[in-house]
Amino acid sequence: LHFKQGDVIVQEDDSADWAGIVSKGTVIIERRGGEKDELSDISENPYFGVYSLIGVANTRDRTVRAKTPAQILRFWRSRLLKIIGDYPEAKAALSFTAKK
Repeated sequence: LHFKQGDVIVQEDDSADWAGIVSKGTVIIERRGGEKDELSDISENPYFGVYSLIGVANTRDRTVRAKTPAQILRFWRSRLLKIIGDYPEAKAALSFTAKK
């Protein structure tokens, strides 16, 4: 998905059923209380919404906005659940990671 500078990618309190990876550009993650972080395609961990992907969160607790023109890759929870159903070893690995 492509976003222009200033576009809201996800809004706080929206339904959360996918995670994103910043493949191009930079985004701002805005937390309640005004705290902000930046993610870009060159960040060490350029992803957001991971808790929604693994089912820990059903609503967004942050707003993500494009600081520059940005390209985001989406990973849907429903597709992950299908993979987990087909590959039990993937479920075990994700469960282990989520507990860390």
